Amino acid sequence: MALISPTAYLTLSPINTQLGVFIGVFGTVLVIALLILLSPVIELTADTLRVGKAMIPTSALGLATPIRASDAFAERGPKLNARAFIKFQPTVKTLIKIEITDPQDPTPYLLFSTRRAEILANAINGLV
Repeated sequence: MALISPTAYLTLSPINTQLGVFIGVFGTVLVIALLILLSPVIELTADTLRVGKAMIPTSALGLATPIRASDAFAERGPKLNARAFIKFQPTVKTLIKIEITDPQDPTPYLLFSTRRAEILANAINGLV
């Protein structure tokens, strides 16, 4: 994001310097706004957990484990099960891993990014 403004300026400065500055600032603001508006919402109620568009009943949830940033690379890579539900945000370093206890569901666990992994894990473990 830091390079949007200088790139636009350098690209458009031979044509029009003011246009380069405007497009650079506008582009940076637009990208930041889109990142905020399109980020997935995590919502936990007594009945369901919603991560983005995915919903699962809390009765199907098992143990929730917060994953520190130092362990996140391994969880996203070598330790990742191909059948797991994943939802990552590049700007969020901490993850949460929630086991699925429903025997009918082929998904072994949910793995997604959240800035409040500890709080969410405690809330889910309190419901289970």
